[in-house]
Amino acid sequence: MEDAHGEESPGFSISVCQTQHNIRVTRFTTTSIKPAKKTNPHWITLSNLDRLFDNFYTPVILYYPYKAGRCVGEVAEKLKESLAEVLVAFYPLAGRVVENEHEVARLHCNDAGAVFSEAYVDGVLDDLKAQEGYHPAPELNGMVAAGLLSEDLTFSANGDGIPALVIQVTVFSCGGISVAMNWNHKVADGFSGFYFIKSWSNICRGNPISPLPVHDRSLIQPRHPPQVIVDIANTVRIDHPRPRPAQSAHDPQQIAVIHFEQGFVEKLRREATKNGRGPFTALDCLSAHLWRVLTRLRGLSGRQEVQFVACIDARRKLSPAPPPGLFSNACVVSYCAVTADDLLARPLSDVSDIIRGAIGEVGDETIRSTVDWVQLQGNAKLSLVLPHQLASGKALYTSSWAAFPMYELDFGWGIPGFAIRNSTNNPYLDGLVYFLPPPPNHGQLSALLHLPKSIITKLVANPSLLLSKFQGP
Repeated sequence: MEDAHGEESPGFSISVCQTQHNIRVTRFTTTSIKPAKKTNPHWITLSNLDRLFDNFYTPVILYYPYKAGRCVGEVAEKLKESLAEVLVAFYPLAGRVVENEHEVARLHCNDAGAVFSEAYVDGVLDDLKAQEGYHPAPELNGMVAAGLLSEDLTFSANGDGIPALVIQVTVFSCGGISVAMNWNHKVADGFSGFYFIKSWSNICRGNPISPLPVHDRSLIQPRHPPQVIVDIANTVRIDHPRPRPAQSAHDPQQIAVIHFEQGFVEKLRREATKNGRGPFTALDCLSAHLWRVLTRLRGLSGRQEVQFVACIDARRKLSPAPPPGLFSNACVVSYCAVTADDLLARPLSDVSDIIRGAIGEVGDETIRSTVDWVQLQGNAKLSLVLPHQLASGKALYTSSWAAFPMYELDFGWGIPGFAIRNSTNNPYLDGLVYFLPPPPNHGQLSALLHLPKSIITKLVANPSLLLSKFQGP
C-alpha cells in the first residue's frame, strides 16, 4: 500500500473531528412540509421492536461542494416540493411521536409535517473539512430551529408529541450545500431511514419509489401466548432512570474517523483465517481488531470484563422474512463478554470467531423471544443494551451503516462529496462505533468512533497500535 507520494501507507488514516465550528448563520427560515396529498388522521401503535429505542434522533449530514451550473437559490424549493411528494408514501414521517406517563409511545399520523429549515452561512463549506473528509456539524442539523435541544440526546414526547422528521438545508457563500436529516428512532431504524432518503432523492430526480413502503407494524408481532425461549437477559432490559455519566472537563467525549484501505482490511481477514478459521466478514475482523485495540488503549487488564455488542438487522434473520418495503424498526443486538486478559491473549482468529459466533446465535427465535419479552413487560419503558448501560468504559458497541446508500443520494446535482453520521460529543456514546461506507475511491470502510479525548489522543499519538499485535500481546 503506497500513498500519493509513493511512500508505504499504513493502510488507514485517522481524523479527529471537530463538532463545534465558527459558523455564522446570516439568514434562517423554518416551516413544516406536509404531504402533497392529505392522509386520513390515525394512530399507529409502535411495534415491540420500536419500543426498544428512546425518543432520540438519528442524525445524518450530506455535503455537496460547489458545482458549476447548480443554482443554489432553487435547491431548497426543489427539496421542499419533492419532500411533500415523497411524504405521501412515507406519511408516518409527517406525524408526531406521543408518549404519556402510563402509556407506551404511539405515532400520530396527522400530517403535522416534517420540520424543514433553510440556513444561509457567510462562509465556505471547506471550513468544515478535515484532511480526510468533512466533520460532523451538529449546529447545522436543524434541531435548534425545530425547538428540539437535549443534552442527553433524548426528548420529551408528551402533549402533542415531537416531530418524526427534522431537516435543514444550509447554503454556503461559496456555493456549497449541506443537507441534514434527523428521524426519530422510534419511527425508523437506519435501514428504513436511508430507504426514505433514497426514495426522496429518486422523487427529486423524477424517478418512482421502489419498493413502496409497507407501514403494517403488526408484521413483527408477539405470539399468543408470548414465549421467551431464548435467554435475552444481556440484550434487552427495563430502562430504569440513570445518572448522566461523569465527564471531566479535561477529558470530554470526542469523535474520530478512521478510513481503512482495502489492503488493510484484507490483511486482517488473511490473519483471521490463516489457520482455516472462518469464514469471517470484513466487519467481523475489523470489529475484533478494534475491540482489542480499544481494550489496550483503555488500559484494561486482568479479570475485568470487557463487552462487545453489535446492532443486528432482524430483517435478514426472520423466517418468513418481512416484505422489503417494511418501514419500521427491525433491530436487535448480539452480546458477548470475556475478561480483558483473555481477549488480549487470543489471536485475531479467536476473537473474530467469538464475534461471529455471537452474531450467528441471533436467529428467528432470538428475535421472536425479544418481541415476546417486550409484550410481557406491559407499559414499562424498555431499551436495547447500550454502552452507557454496561460497565462504564469497558464496552465496544458497533452499528454498521456500511451497506447504506450514503453515496447514492443524488437529488439532481450529483452524489455527496462526503456523507457522515452527524454525531455530537456526548458521554452516553462512549465506546460506540459506526462503520460507514467511505467516499468513492477512498478505501473500503470507515469507522466513526465516540471515545473520551484521552483515548483518542493516545490513539492518534500511537497509530502503530492499529498495525501491531494481530497475534495478541
